[in-house]
Amino acid sequence: MRWDRLVDDLEAQFDAEARAELAGQTAELTRAEQAAVVLADRLRATFDPVSVVLGDGSVVTGRVAHVGADWVVVRPEPGRDSGDELVPISAIDVVEGVGVRTRADERMPRLTSVLRALQRDRVLLTIRTRAASTTGRLARVGRDHLDVVEERDRFTGRPRTRVVRLDALLALRESDPHPF
Repeated sequence: MRWDRLVDDLEAQFDAEARAELAGQTAELTRAEQAAVVLADRLRATFDPVSVVLGDGSVVTGRVAHVGADWVVVRPEPGRDSGDELVPISAIDVVEGVGVRTRADERMPRLTSVLRALQRDRVLLTIRTRAASTTGRLARVGRDHLDVVEERDRFTGRPRTRVVRLDALLALRESDPHPF
C-alpha cells in the first residue's frame, strides 16, 4: 500500500513537471512566432477601418485596400473626397485598428516595383515627404530615390525635376490632372 502511494506521488510530480515544461515550451514558441511577424502581415489580415499615423504626424484613415512587401494602400471610407494613398511601411509610426491576426504572403511586390509601374503608366501623383509635397510624374525610380518631374514651374514655365529619397516618402496619391 505504502509503495502504491509513493509511486502515485512520484508519477504526479513527474506529470506536473512535464505539464509545466510543455507550457513553458508553448509560451516560448508563441513568443518566437510573434517575433517573426511583420506589420505588413498584420495589415494584410485587417478588414476594419484603420488610422495610420505617419512620421510627420499626419493621419491617413480608411480601409486597407492592398498590401505589398513594404507598402500599404489605404482607401478612404465612402463619401470622403480624398483618394487612395500608397504609404511605405517605413513611413508609419502608429496604426490604430489592426487586430492580432496575420496573413503572410511571400510573393508580394516591393515598393520600387509599384513605383516603376506608376512611372511606366505616367500617372500624375501627389507625393508627400516629411519636408514638402510635390505633384508630378515619375521619370526615374532608383534603388533609393526617385525623380519627379513637375508639370510646369509657375515662374519659368519649364518642367522642374525633384529627386526624392525613398526613405523620405510618407504617402503618394493619384492627382487629379484637372482640379477645376
